[in-house]
Amino acid sequence: MADPMEHSSKIQNRKAFLEKLEELKCLNLPSGEYAIIGSGPMAIRGLREANDIDVVVKKTLWLELLKRFVPYDSKHIRIGNIEIWGDFINLTERMDDVINSAELLAGYPFVTLQDTLSWKKFLNREKDQKDLKMIEETLSLFPGIYTEKPMNFSPGLVSVACYITYGNKMLFLQKAEGQWSAEKWGIPCGKVEEEELPEAMAREVLEETGVKIEKDSLKYTGCFYIVSLERLKYIFHTFYYQLDRDVPIMLSEEHRAFKWVSYEEAHCLNLIPFQREALVYQKQKLELAGIAVGIV
Repeated sequence: MADPMEHSSKIQNRKAFLEKLEELKCLNLPSGEYAIIGSGPMAIRGLREANDIDVVVKKTLWLELLKRFVPYDSKHIRIGNIEIWGDFINLTERMDDVINSAELLAGYPFVTLQDTLSWKKFLNREKDQKDLKMIEETLSLFPGIYTEKPMNFSPGLVSVACYITYGNKMLFLQKAEGQWSAEKWGIPCGKVEEEELPEAMAREVLEETGVKIEKDSLKYTGCFYIVSLERLKYIFHTFYYQLDRDVPIMLSEEHRAFKWVSYEEAHCLNLIPFQREALVYQKQKLELAGIAVGIV
C-alpha cells in the first residue's frame, strides 16, 4: 500500500516546482531550443524539491542569450532562480539530441530521466546517490528504452538489430499485416536463439532481406534495455553494416515493403515503438566513433 505521507509530499514538491516555472515562462524561450535539466525532471514528478531551475539550450539560442544577458561564467547565465547552460557535463557532445528527446510535462520540455541518470552517474557525488536510487526505481516502473540497465531488469528475451546503410541512406522494413507492430517501420531485427550475437544478426539480415553478410564484418554498437508497452523486458543489441554496392532486397513474409531513407526521413516514418529513440542514440555513437555515414 502506498504511503499517504509520501504521496502528499510528492504533490507538494510538484506544486512548488510548478510555481517556480512561472519565472521561466516569462523568458519566452523558443520551443525545441531548450529543455529543463538538473533536479527539474525529478521535481516535476514530485520525487524531490528543486531550489532553482536549470535549463540547457542549443548553441544558436545560447549565442542569442549572451547578447541579452551578462554570463555568470563561460558555461552558464543566471537570471533570478534560473540557470541557463550552454555546456553541461557529459551531455554537451550530444546536447541537440538531449533537447530533441525531451519529454513535454506540464507544458514544458524536460530532459528524460534516462539522460538525468546518465549525468548523475557521471558526477556520482554523495548528494547524487539518493537521486540515482529514486530515478532507477522510477524508471523500472515505466515502459521505455534505457542505455543503463534498470534495477530489477530481468529480460524475457534477447534481440539483435542492424542499421544497414548504402551511401547516405538506411534500410527500413515495414511489418506485414498480422505481425507484431503491423504496418510500422523498423530496421532488420530478430530474436537471438542459441547462437552468438554476430551469427544471429547475420542470420536475421539474410532471413528478412535476402542480403548475405559475413558476421565478422558487422560492427557492434552497443545495447539498450527495453520495457515494452506490454511490459515485456528485453535486451536490444545493435549492429552497423555499410554496403559497398547496391543489392536487391528480398523480403520475408514478415514484411510488406522496404525503403532506403536518410536519418531525417527515418524520423518521419511510423516507427516500431522505441526505434526512434534508439536511432537517436545510434547516431550519437557513430559520431563519437568518427564514422561518417548516412546515419550521421
